[in-house]
Amino acid sequence: AASAVPATPLRALGRFVHEAVVVAPQTGILYETEDAEAAGFFRFVPESGLAAGRLQMLTLPERRNADTRRRQTVGQELKVDWVEVDEPDPDEGQPSCHRQGFQKGAAVFRRLEGAWWSPIDRAVYFTATDGGDARAGQVWAYRPAPAEGTLTLVYESPSSSALFKPDNVTGSPTAACSSAKTPTGLAPAACRAYSATGRSTPSRRTSEPVQSPGRGHATSSRARASAPMGAGSSSTFRGWA
Repeated sequence: AASAVPATPLRALGRFVHEAVVVAPQTGILYETEDAEAAGFFRFVPESGLAAGRLQMLTLPERRNADTRRRQTVGQELKVDWVEVDEPDPDEGQPSCHRQGFQKGAAVFRRLEGAWWSPIDRAVYFTATDGGDARAGQVWAYRPAPAEGTLTLVYESPSSSALFKPDNVTGSPTAACSSAKTPTGLAPAACRAYSATGRSTPSRRTSEPVQSPGRGHATSSRARASAPMGAGSSSTFRGWA
């Protein structure tokens, strides 16, 4: 904009500790992450632009109030359903968006951070910054089809030396890439490439933006993955755009 514009709160998208949001281009559905120790993964189904719609929270119908923060299996596809958040903008004293979803059986994640939409496999990839048995981070994938979709743990860091607290996430034809912290804080311009088999590889830095060939999606503004994702890395990994 050429000048200041009024700030308009998007109340229908929910009142909680927002972190990231991605839009599924085919449907216009928004997927939202919550940065909290007990976090939810939300979606907003618009009915009138962003002013009105349905706010929902992910649930695993076979595991009511599933706790995904510990003891998860990499590569296992879990059936997904969605529960309604009846009041997306609760007043003080009313149940929070997270509480409303949890009371209906929604799943719990640990500190959700970055999210990225892959146009190749039409999935949302998102990070849980200190989820996992080692509390070093997880990378999840939600695929909207078939039916209400599936949730897959793509990668869980086994230790802080492999990948520590992933934050933003994006992708390239050869690797997944996430900025990460070190045990003493954020590592500036640091990026790690990781695969669904649990392999994590330090990136090679570069001072120029990195573009994925023919698509124009930046992998990282200052880091390039040094090790490609082999075709045999895992059947659960379906390609990065």
